[in-house]
Amino acid sequence: MRKICGLVVFAFALAVMCFAGAALAADFPDKPIKLIVPWGPGGNADVQARLLAQVSEKFLGQPVAVTNKPGGATIPGVTEALQAKPDGYTLVWIAIPSVATQPFLRKTPYTLNDLYPLVNVSRNTLVLYVSDKSDWYTLEKFLADAKKKTIDMSLNAIGALPHLAAVELAQKSGAKFKYVASKSSAGAVVSLLGGHVQAALGHEPQAFSHGKGLRALAVFEPERSEYLPLVPTAKEQGYDVLGYVRDGVAINIKAPQEVKDTLAQAFKKAMATDEFKNAFLKRRIKMYSLDHAQTLELWKSAADTYSKIIEGLKK
Repeated sequence: MRKICGLVVFAFALAVMCFAGAALAADFPDKPIKLIVPWGPGGNADVQARLLAQVSEKFLGQPVAVTNKPGGATIPGVTEALQAKPDGYTLVWIAIPSVATQPFLRKTPYTLNDLYPLVNVSRNTLVLYVSDKSDWYTLEKFLADAKKKTIDMSLNAIGALPHLAAVELAQKSGAKFKYVASKSSAGAVVSLLGGHVQAALGHEPQAFSHGKGLRALAVFEPERSEYLPLVPTAKEQGYDVLGYVRDGVAINIKAPQEVKDTLAQAFKKAMATDEFKNAFLKRRIKMYSLDHAQTLELWKSAADTYSKIIEGLKK
């Protein structure tokens, strides 16, 4: 009899817990949401995150506050998001493959398996920029000079995608680069415009947001970009080096599924609005909307591809 009573009490307690969890999820969100961007303000990721946060507030009924936490190759920002209570009120902006590469480059307090992708938002092309006052008009001439003398190149972070692409380009061409880390892709381009470096690896929106002063030598996509149609790919110029980024939003995988679904649906609705589409179009940011399952496949593919590249760089 005691055993039966114990089972009844346990079942009742479990039912109460499930009911309470469902009730909390049903009320979600009832306070502001924090979205951590592990890069500095003004960069490509920051701009996208703020645009999505602004529009998605209409569908969540609560403010979405973007907080920048640059430095540490994105590790501090991602770690902070994962250490917060997994209740859906702390999210993190993820750029793949940059975040995917970190566990292969150094010891991190997390893996991609700790993160749950809610949506993918965009696809961003990596571009090699030089000053429009320089004598470099082709990738071939740029690399030929870089073989003779080391060229200072700015990029957003050591270990991030631009750095890996630059290292791979150097290995395949014999060029020599000195890497100067900025806190964002925008910062890398600003360093170039200020004359502090001779080249920069950034994203294509910087070609438009910073106006005159830049010359694009190559894009690191399989095909030419619709926004920079006259700029040849690195592969067209003899160097099969890819460097494209996919940006999205993630949450601690331990968060309740109802909360994950609520957030994912809100972001999907936000991205479907004319307001969001026009904001991206104005800034030459290419939308690439994927759901959880599609984004997860993208993450796995990136991790597989870049883990092999990193292992090759260590040899």
